[in-house]
Amino acid sequence: MNKKPDQVPLEGVNRKRILRSTTAAATRYGLTSTQHLGMVASTINAVGGNMMDIVASPATIKRHRKAEQKAIATKVQRDFMSKFKSQKKVLHWDGKVTEFLDTQGMVYQDCNAVVLSVPLSDTKPQFIGAPVVDQGTGEKLAESAIHCVNQWEAADDIVAMVFDTTSSNTGIHQGAAVFIEEMLDRALLWPACRHHVAELHIKWPYDKLMGATTGPDDPLFKKFHDWFVAKAQEAKANGAAFPDTGLFATWQWDDRSPTGPYRNSVTWWARATLTWIRDMLHRNTFPRGDYLEMSEVMNIILGGEVFENPPHSAPQKGAFMFCTC
Repeated sequence: MNKKPDQVPLEGVNRKRILRSTTAAATRYGLTSTQHLGMVASTINAVGGNMMDIVASPATIKRHRKAEQKAIATKVQRDFMSKFKSQKKVLHWDGKVTEFLDTQGMVYQDCNAVVLSVPLSDTKPQFIGAPVVDQGTGEKLAESAIHCVNQWEAADDIVAMVFDTTSSNTGIHQGAAVFIEEMLDRALLWPACRHHVAELHIKWPYDKLMGATTGPDDPLFKKFHDWFVAKAQEAKANGAAFPDTGLFATWQWDDRSPTGPYRNSVTWWARATLTWIRDMLHRNTFPRGDYLEMSEVMNIILGGEVFENPPHSAPQKGAFMFCTC
């Protein structure tokens, strides 16, 4: 049997394309330009080559990445526009505050993630852009969303909008949904996100009991989150188990009828909810991380297993914890 050579000659390798050929894989696995260069250099040296024969630098890799990403994005856009031309579409958007690294360090900017979906289609919703907006106002969100829609030539096909229930989206005068209808010059369906609509039923009693908040975060839950993380880190350093279920207010079950008929409808619903949550957690059926976190919190409150990750400080989940306790 022929022995494989210890070194692979590079005469047959296109030295000008080796960086571009590995760009897609490096981007997919989240490698930085410097890490990508190090990976290529290690591979070349391992097979007996010489990096001096290849023109390479982080700046060169960045250029290759931009070119590769542009080519892929162009193909995705062309295929989507061709496959679903003139078909009815639903516009989704969600404003997010995103961290960027520049010469001054980490900066925060408002971005608007925009997605198109095609009803009655087995195709997943298509991400079409996340432009930076000067301000997270309804007008700016609407302008950026319509700009993306126009780039994908889908303005005439939009029949509905999906969005969360913040005032910047739903305001009757300055909401993004109103501005989008004005820009498209027609009325659209407003199937607001069911996830956020359901949260309003939690928000209303909480605001009545605790008072409304003016910012995106509730100071009470932020303080609890910080305390929880600190306690978890302390317990981990000491090798102790955390969290201790005794720290939380949990459901008090009626021991007089643990398996028999339930004493009242509230107990019945609590038992049914715990059974459902355990089944969902066991099957790992949650497509979104916040649904999973919410279910873990409900599981603890109803006396189920303890989760390891700290609870999220989002006001909706914090309000849920308060109302259920």
